Amino acid sequence: MLEQRDRHRAALVSRRWLAAAHAPAVLRSVSCCGPSLVQLQSLAAWLLRHGRHVRCLELACDPAEDVFAACHWELGACLGVLAAAGSMQQLKLAVRVDSVDISELHITSWCTALRQLRELELRSIIGRLLISSSLAGLSAVTWLWLAGDPIELGPAVQLPPNVEELRLGNIGNEEPPHQVSRLTRLASLTLTDYTCEPPAGFAVLTTLGRLARLALSHTEQLPASLPQLTGLQELVLNDAGGMLEAAAFQSALNAALQRLTGLTSLCIVNWPARCLPPAALAGLTRLQRCCLDANCPARNADPPPTPLPPGPWAASLRSLGASLDVLALSTGVLSAATQLSRLAVARSSLNDIEQEAFWEWAGGHPSLQRLQIEVGAQVTVPGATVQTLTMLAQELPQLEVAIVKAGEGDLFHQEFAIE
Repeated sequence: MLEQRDRHRAALVSRRWLAAAHAPAVLRSVSCCGPSLVQLQSLAAWLLRHGRHVRCLELACDPAEDVFAACHWELGACLGVLAAAGSMQQLKLAVRVDSVDISELHITSWCTALRQLRELELRSIIGRLLISSSLAGLSAVTWLWLAGDPIELGPAVQLPPNVEELRLGNIGNEEPPHQVSRLTRLASLTLTDYTCEPPAGFAVLTTLGRLARLALSHTEQLPASLPQLTGLQELVLNDAGGMLEAAAFQSALNAALQRLTGLTSLCIVNWPARCLPPAALAGLTRLQRCCLDANCPARNADPPPTPLPPGPWAASLRSLGASLDVLALSTGVLSAATQLSRLAVARSSLNDIEQEAFWEWAGGHPSLQRLQIEVGAQVTVPGATVQTLTMLAQELPQLEVAIVKAGEGDLFHQEFAIE
């Protein structure tokens, strides 16, 4: 769909285009990127006429310092119109706040009046996100994303009570706000840029009885409460525990995985250098999807790469992503993966690695349906590898073979919605 300003331009072509540009089906989703103060005022006036049709509003603002207060007021006016119309279901608001005198995006009552919302995204880029009005009245909201530098909730502020998926991007804060513990229906939680210091401060996670998915991105530590979250079905770690030495990270991860035996999905990317595939994988007998992507050539690391651990975990595995050097050492273990239908060679160096035996094994694995080789955007796949994969695809038409470059297709780890 076109952005709002482009729709207005198209409407000037003819009467038919004007009617098409204002058809209710077209007006359901409105997107504006970088609107000025005048454009925000124009949007507020336009919403007075057409706001009853709008279901989704997406605004990305970067106001100048001298008009920031006025833009903030106009945002409230726009949302006030939509609240009166009573039809809004999705709001995505991102405001860049990085001036000397203005350092926060202040969320007041203009947001709480949108009681029909189902999805709410409030992000303050660089500056603080300050919420002073309670969001408890937004009982229809099930998806919530808050981000700021940092996030600050007033003492009486409550989050929407029926949130099922919550994303918090909170630079500088040590732990999630205590209000998270009252989200009794929360099933999915993503935490980005938390320090997790001290690790024991994340005890709030243990109060979330329905939590099934936890994603940690760019955290300095691993929460001490992680082994207690035995109801988890999916765990995503992206550059988590970045301040830990390899041995400490390995120990904490294995201790957690030994308890998290209900996991069906596990994704660990950008982990500390010199880490090995966790031995505790062997006990995850329900695991169906697994991605282990160190994002560095383990072949040049110390210690050298080791195979995936043997054990009953392989029997339930259906999708797997790992570096080529680890996979090449693990064909014996993976022969027991009788349900494995998808294999992703994750962002690896394809040079100087013994490949022939691995490709031969992959072509002979009876359950395999897709073989995905992932490389960096600037990486050239060696001609010998391309020739081998081409022959493999010709000999086995039932096997889908694909080379995916970063930025040109979906890498396996992206399916885990990593922030």
